[in-house]
Amino acid sequence: MRIREQEVQLKDGRRVLLKSASKEHAEALVRHRRATSDETYFTAAYPEEWEGAAGRVRDRIAAFESDGKEFLVTAFLDGEIIGDAGIFKVKGSAKCQHRCGFGISILQKYGNLGLGSLMLKAALGQAKENGFEQVELGVFEDNVKAIRLYEKYGFQKMGRCFRAYKLKDGTYRDEIQMVRVLEEGVLLKSQEFQKGKAFPFLDTGFLEDGEIKLVLVKTAQEDQKKGYLPAYYFDICDKNGQKMGICDLRVGHNANTHYSGNIGYQVEEAYRGRHYAGKACLLLFELAKRHQIDYLSITCNPDNYASRRTCEYAGGVLQGIISLPEWHEMYGAGALEKCHYHVDFR
Repeated sequence: MRIREQEVQLKDGRRVLLKSASKEHAEALVRHRRATSDETYFTAAYPEEWEGAAGRVRDRIAAFESDGKEFLVTAFLDGEIIGDAGIFKVKGSAKCQHRCGFGISILQKYGNLGLGSLMLKAALGQAKENGFEQVELGVFEDNVKAIRLYEKYGFQKMGRCFRAYKLKDGTYRDEIQMVRVLEEGVLLKSQEFQKGKAFPFLDTGFLEDGEIKLVLVKTAQEDQKKGYLPAYYFDICDKNGQKMGICDLRVGHNANTHYSGNIGYQVEEAYRGRHYAGKACLLLFELAKRHQIDYLSITCNPDNYASRRTCEYAGGVLQGIISLPEWHEMYGAGALEKCHYHVDFR
């Protein structure tokens, strides 16, 4: 189908036309997708993969036009395509007709002007009108700006695909899977938790291995405004109760943990060199598993070789060295990069 045309205004006052691209726009749409995939790796394809794709895109547009539920939302400024979005069926089977997928790309020079919100609102409204009950999408784990936009419009994180994308430099990125339920009054489980239920912290008396034990000092509930997840804080003690260091576990995953990790640790100088931090991590892994967490991230400074050895001792696999965004509090404290380790429990 084709959506009803509407004119919208960007934050800078310019007027943009939202409508569904037609078959004659196929080559322009390919140019747009090639340009956006050249600007960022937060897309499913590389620029060269769009070479010679006009015929394929033209056929896909025709399929959208003939379908009663699928559609494109294309943004035109002075005749140029500056944004491209679509709603499409997740599967063709009768059991999945209530579900749809969503994808969007916008030229960088038109970012921060509200276009993403305008296109997303148009897509969600039309999807509901077409009878879809929920909208699903996947987003790169480090595409923080996109994740925040989706959360603003009611999407919830429901899963993660480990190493979903492999980049040309050999590094990997997970994909965050998100869902927005369109039906009024229906809450996802994560939304039910957010409507006032305290996080269910567990008993931690089992966290000992015969050599060390973790003694719970405090717990902290989630602070969504600051981006803090529910957390446990422990003293690392020997079997006699002598404190040797501290550690903590942040339960869950969000943009913060991609950079700061799920685990923090520090061992007092007199007790270093005995793998106490690594052994504490192994105990924290057992607690994480009881919360049905499939994987954890651990990060450290690239020049902190002792901490890197701890990550490796605990079974962490280095995913790469990542740059900290300016919004992160560690960037404000002077850190620019972090080694990002992944521990998979599956």
